Amino acid sequence: MSTFWTATVACLVILFCVVGVQSIGVCDDFPCGPVGACVPATASGTIPGNRGTPDGTKNGVGFSCTCDEGFEPAIGGGPCVDIDECRRGPVNPCGQFGHCRNALGYYECDCEHGSVATVINGALRCIKESNACEDNPCGSAGICHPQQDGSHVCECMPGYEATGGNGKGPCKARVDPCVGNPCGEGGTCSAVVGDGYRCTCLPGYSQNAQFARIGGGCHARAIHP
Repeated sequence: MSTFWTATVACLVILFCVVGVQSIGVCDDFPCGPVGACVPATASGTIPGNRGTPDGTKNGVGFSCTCDEGFEPAIGGGPCVDIDECRRGPVNPCGQFGHCRNALGYYECDCEHGSVATVINGALRCIKESNACEDNPCGSAGICHPQQDGSHVCECMPGYEATGGNGKGPCKARVDPCVGNPCGEGGTCSAVVGDGYRCTCLPGYSQNAQFARIGGGCHARAIHP
């Protein structure tokens, strides 16, 4: 009776370099260019912090490019190339009153006569030049910001507020409703939103129910024998 033995042999791929040639890492020769940082792929083939597949490969090894602001990885992976903001979307980033001009890493707006470049929500746009701030409607305690509709908004200093409603000026010092202690000696006054105040009465004192809603003072509670 013959006995046969079987064995499973695992084949390993051994990487080696030709004599005189030095092995380099996937990011050693800066595949992302001068405006990007190269991040090698993990063993699973994904990029730390990114979803999906690597942005690019080199010699079968994946890598990702983290580009500076205004740049993005080229299609197919690295190097980082300039983003043409003027052609990126269907809407002109400078708005209807400006012409967009692309530059390396950013864009510029050439505004029409009667309009001015300003930053709105972090983006450069051209808006109609307004004289809404010409007469300094916010006063010395505020900074006037013209709006696209020709109106203005006041940015008031700490301790001041716009008294014209909807952010309109002038900026005036907030009135402390607790000045003079309207709660009396039997209570503690606390300012509330809307220029009102609230009285917290001490033991033995109560707030007149008739004036409770408008912050009436604290009065000594009557003691009956």
